[in-house]
Amino acid sequence: MASSFITPIHTDRLISVEAIPVLDPEKNITGFILAFLDVTDDINLYDITHEKLISLKNSIAIQVEQAKDLLNPHCPGPHDTLLIQEEMIKTLDLWPRQYEEVSEALLEAISTRLPLTRHPLKDFLSGLKQKTEDLYGIHLRLSLTDEESYLLADTYSFTSAFIFLFQNLSKMVRNTELNLCSYKNKNFIIFEISWDSFFLSKHRIENLMQKRINSLPSLFYVLKQNKASFEIICDKDGHSSRINIIANAGSKTHIKEKHQAPVITGSRPEFYDLDLFNMDEENNDFLNTDLKHITYTVFDTETTGLNPDGGDEIISLAAVRIVNNRIVYQDIFEELVDPKRDIPMESYRIHGINYEMVSGKKDIHTILPVFKDYAAETVLLGHNIAFDMKMFKVKEKTTGIRILNPVLDTLLLSAILHPVYACHDMESIAGRLGVNIIGRHTALGDAIASAEIFLKLLPLLNSNGVLTLRDAIKASKKSYYARLKY
Repeated sequence: MASSFITPIHTDRLISVEAIPVLDPEKNITGFILAFLDVTDDINLYDITHEKLISLKNSIAIQVEQAKDLLNPHCPGPHDTLLIQEEMIKTLDLWPRQYEEVSEALLEAISTRLPLTRHPLKDFLSGLKQKTEDLYGIHLRLSLTDEESYLLADTYSFTSAFIFLFQNLSKMVRNTELNLCSYKNKNFIIFEISWDSFFLSKHRIENLMQKRINSLPSLFYVLKQNKASFEIICDKDGHSSRINIIANAGSKTHIKEKHQAPVITGSRPEFYDLDLFNMDEENNDFLNTDLKHITYTVFDTETTGLNPDGGDEIISLAAVRIVNNRIVYQDIFEELVDPKRDIPMESYRIHGINYEMVSGKKDIHTILPVFKDYAAETVLLGHNIAFDMKMFKVKEKTTGIRILNPVLDTLLLSAILHPVYACHDMESIAGRLGVNIIGRHTALGDAIASAEIFLKLLPLLNSNGVLTLRDAIKASKKSYYARLKY
């Protein structure tokens, strides 16, 4: 069982330390994984929130007692009705302000922490303009005073927030042309959104801020997640034709940091493609080779999403070899890939790769030919490999690269050997075979886990008469899972 504790370090930060035992198949402890997490900000935030709640509670209690005294005719003091009303109004006026302060502190405490990345403001505005026009036919008149500025935000959710705001404002003011002026002010980027048609009431705009953005939270909440705020610029009558969004500016000098993706359980949905097993019969020698004597390239991808035909892209590709029935850890392939598009928040939560980590890396047109050479004259092996192969297939036209290696899938091989089990995701198979998964949802971590699973399955396959590559492919075709086509 894992154990944890919190301790201060010499920099006055508070560190949470968790010791996670590593067990062998017989449940004996063979080592420990130590996980360190800086929890200083979380604890400070808790203290501030708790203090505000206690302050509000005490303030309300005091003010309720004062209100009772004012209304009690037997208490000493003035009992002029008008004076009592004035005092009551003063008392009640304090409550909304105190409530807003506590609400803001609570929202800050529960807000999901997003990886805010540094992005050229010019590129952000250009992409925002293009998407707004393409999706909704809304024309943005852009004005940018500093083309060298950088924005600090989660580009996916922040872009979605702006598009949602433009879409609704356009409907409300009945105008398909909006103005967007952006400039830097100290450590902030100011976005001034205005329109030339009629005014909107402050109340209508505030209601808009509470609406959900499709699959995302409310507009107000998304801005909060991006450490951004908004202000409604009104005239004396409470009418507005301008909204300001204030976001954090990113520094012009960027310090590169190494990021380690989180280890998160859970698997992508299963994908199937019977065509995977079509193989040229001219390769009889290869097909008749003993499974133990084949060189395998075991690989995995991480992607922006789960829709290869819908524009999702590979952002990480990694592989390891199996030679002579052993994993060759010294001969690995591992590359981050620039997808040339945003990485959605939902995908980041799975694999821990954000836009800043892949921006400027080689794209798939450069990486795929190198991977093809790495995998030459080997059998491709993976878990739920149909999905990864589909990601390659949709790139055939643009890259000119076709990956035609024979393939095997640990998901299907597990289904052959253990048909009584309903679950053949990586975690379930690993648990049954005593394989420890380190680095789940990193391409290299999943590739190594798939290799270890295959080596555990290999003697079981042999004992069931699956001896050659031909046998394994034939058995995979008969698997129930392989009958479903992606």
